[in-house]
Amino acid sequence: MTDLAKRDSNLLRIKEEIKKRDQFLLKKTAELEEKCKSNEYLEHVKNDYVSYSNEVKHEKQKQLGALNVINKYLDNLIKTNQLTGEQLRTAKHELNDVLKEINKISND
Repeated sequence: MTDLAKRDSNLLRIKEEIKKRDQFLLKKTAELEEKCKSNEYLEHVKNDYVSYSNEVKHEKQKQLGALNVINKYLDNLIKTNQLTGEQLRTAKHELNDVLKEINKISND
């Protein structure tokens, strides 16, 4: 499998993982909403949870966006052959590091 195919495969897997986590969070939020109806003290807990969850989600989306920009930049450099042999090896190594970081953030 080529580096580009691996990268695309990783990106698809990441998107699917994000979708699964979003569904899980929606389910848990709905459960908490239901429990809040019978316990007024949970309302504050729910609001804190929703606020925290939104902040974390926003921050991760920003990180993934930045890493994807770097990923595209490095991929473009590699494809256009504007690099010397050593620069090419370094760019491929950095691209691999970026993909690992994307996976790490997605798995958090």
